[in-house]
Amino acid sequence: MMCTCCAAPVAVSVRKRGVPMQSALAYWLGNPVLNPVVLVFMAVVLPWQFVTVRVITGVLLVFGVTMLIGRLAGARQTITDPAARPEDDSSDPDAPVSALDAARRFLRTLARLSAVLLPEYLVVVLLLGGLRGWLFPAGAPEWGLLAVLLFAVVGTVFVIPTAGEIPIIQGRALAGVGLGPVGALILTLPALSLPSMLMIRRAFPARVIAATGVCVAVLGLVGAGLLVVLS
Repeated sequence: MMCTCCAAPVAVSVRKRGVPMQSALAYWLGNPVLNPVVLVFMAVVLPWQFVTVRVITGVLLVFGVTMLIGRLAGARQTITDPAARPEDDSSDPDAPVSALDAARRFLRTLARLSAVLLPEYLVVVLLLGGLRGWLFPAGAPEWGLLAVLLFAVVGTVFVIPTAGEIPIIQGRALAGVGLGPVGALILTLPALSLPSMLMIRRAFPARVIAATGVCVAVLGLVGAGLLVVLS
């Protein structure tokens, strides 16, 4: 069970080891979106329509969008991209030669990642948390289609823990938010966040990250419409 921010460093690591872009994207998005434990939890707490929307849009995202983005990006990718070159561990002169060497490398890498990721993560999370009242305004139910668009975009950049979308969706529904805006959050909240997109920027091209964000927001709109139809 991982949120998108937890899955991001793993996606970066496997990408740097030569895993194809489609596979790395599918892992990064699939872990929070199609996690079976979260889906079961959602089925217990929310109506079946919500779970159906999550599964349909999640499958489209993980198995469709990732392939499309990977193919489009692959046409411009060259072998000079270090993340695109598979590495052979057996001939890697930098491979650790002992347990002590491996531990030293691990601690050095952990320190480097912590120095880079933790400050930007804390800043972005605190900023988004401080703005949550404006990002999810109480008057949104009266905005109609504009509320759906707003929630689709906000859900794409907002950061939540694993399964955090469930209480948010419940809270918005109890506050009187319509099915359209609530439906836009079913996929967008768990799939991506601004901190996770910042985390992977060194391993994925900017155009791939941007295209992924746009596709998640669009699928959020699809989910909103699908939830209205099913209900």
